[in-house]
Amino acid sequence: PSDSATEQYGVLQVPQLVAVIGPRTVQLADGSILHDIDVIMLCTGYRYSFPFLTEACGISVTLQGRVVTPLYRHLIPVSRWTLPLIGIPYAVVPFPLFEFQARYVAAVFQGRVQLPEMNAMQAAILEEKQVQQSFGLLAKHFHRLGDRQWAYNRELADAVGVKGPTLAVQSVYNDAGTHRKLDPKHYREREYRIFGDGPEDWEVQSPAMVQLDAKSSKKGKHPTRSKEAAIETSAE
Repeated sequence: PSDSATEQYGVLQVPQLVAVIGPRTVQLADGSILHDIDVIMLCTGYRYSFPFLTEACGISVTLQGRVVTPLYRHLIPVSRWTLPLIGIPYAVVPFPLFEFQARYVAAVFQGRVQLPEMNAMQAAILEEKQVQQSFGLLAKHFHRLGDRQWAYNRELADAVGVKGPTLAVQSVYNDAGTHRKLDPKHYREREYRIFGDGPEDWEVQSPAMVQLDAKSSKKGKHPTRSKEAAIETSAE
């Protein structure tokens, strides 16, 4: 980050830590030394592990714990459909995704959704992997949905016959993500109001955030998406 960002947020990005060389002292990849370190947080991420499942379940964890396979729709074990694994995808809005997965599983158990034959499920998994690779995504990131979560959730919702996530919700999520990068200290203070299903059917309600949006928009830093911000801009 720039010096101004460092001053504003109190965060300084440095090269990778390579060694602890003394009490509260570390060495970085560029050879520089940092002193008076209070805490070192190891943000290593997560690995999938199911030690309570036997091989008879037909579920494997591959690529150093990164991928659970074979899972139809990241959810249903191909050879053991009665053992669904809810919550495998990541880089998503978790609880709405969990709900759509749970609804899909319930519909399968109730007989309202018919799963394809095993060969067809295997083919669907392979096709998704090939599409993913065509976009340059690594195999170990197979369950990383990101922007694909919206289509994924809507597919599950359509299969069950319920309403999926709206474009308005998707837009709010994207806006929050943008401001998380622009203003990591205050982005959680943004308050939204959704008044429809369309991509423009939302606005920012928090007065402080509206004023910040309006001023930043004038400076060309980032666009605003709120009626109040537009009024604030025109008033000035």
